[in-house]
Amino acid sequence: MLINELKLAKELIRRPSITPKDAGAINLLAKNLRSLGFKCQVMNFKNIKNLYAKLGKSSPKFCYAGHTDVVPPGNIKEWSVNPFKPAVKNNKLIGRGANDMKASIACFVAAVSKFKTKNKKFKGSISLLITGDEEGVAINGTKRVVKYLKRKREKIKFCLIGEPTNPNRLGEMIKIGRRGSITGRLTVIGAKGHVAYPHRANNPSNTMVKILKRIMRKLISIIMMVNILIKISMIIWK
Repeated sequence: MLINELKLAKELIRRPSITPKDAGAINLLAKNLRSLGFKCQVMNFKNIKNLYAKLGKSSPKFCYAGHTDVVPPGNIKEWSVNPFKPAVKNNKLIGRGANDMKASIACFVAAVSKFKTKNKKFKGSISLLITGDEEGVAINGTKRVVKYLKRKREKIKFCLIGEPTNPNRLGEMIKIGRRGSITGRLTVIGAKGHVAYPHRANNPSNTMVKILKRIMRKLISIIMMVNILIKISMIIWK
């Protein structure tokens, strides 16, 4: 059975799955995957629906990770189409989630359906880890599913994140890894003073700017070093 990526993408976009609402997106996806032979497990954590679908049992285990939830559409009048009534204009699919990331999910499912027609028996397994909690606080989504998989000793060898990556044209880059984040709290204590005696005061804003500049310089040096290591590894890999 072949699945059409455009048709599936449109069907997913028609589900207004604004975090934390699912609006039927996960069940729709599970239905299509079951038609391809996937064993699907829908997991509910709090009010969030998640899906882990798997085809095959052997290794290597390849997983596609993504999400069906979307951010609010904002002012609908600023859209050229109703954001939940997708349309193709100038060869581009328009709708909330077309870019991030319902079309990506649809394309992967369609690709698997084509892969199956040419590979009746293949070594390894293909899985999808799809959450409905990525655009929000992201507490009851992927993290909870991964914890569940660990308890079941389900180990994933390779993982593809289907987030939009290419700024100019499709297929121009594949990123190895995923950017991280750091959150901290910086407190600078100053000293009150009078404008007539500035040397007796301490403006914490000036000190904070100096500290942030030092942090930024350090981060830039680390990023440059990482980029060098990536280039070296790519040369060695070739």
